[in-house]
Amino acid sequence: AVAIAFRPAVAVVDVTPADVTGFRIADQLQALPDGPAVVLTSSADKRRFASQLDSYRFVAKADLCVRTI
Repeated sequence: AVAIAFRPAVAVVDVTPADVTGFRIADQLQALPDGPAVVLTSSADKRRFASQLDSYRFVAKADLCVRTI
């Protein structure tokens, strides 16, 4: 509902190994008409999520900064 109301260009979504909620949110955002670009982030290494990333961009929290996004 927030994404529909505010129509962001980019959404940074946190994912963790024990919780797949971030992936569900990312899928829902990507399914919206004119939805935002989705960037996933986590304190875990990208390799841990390799099979789940599909078309998502990923930035590790340790590397997260405005310049990276």
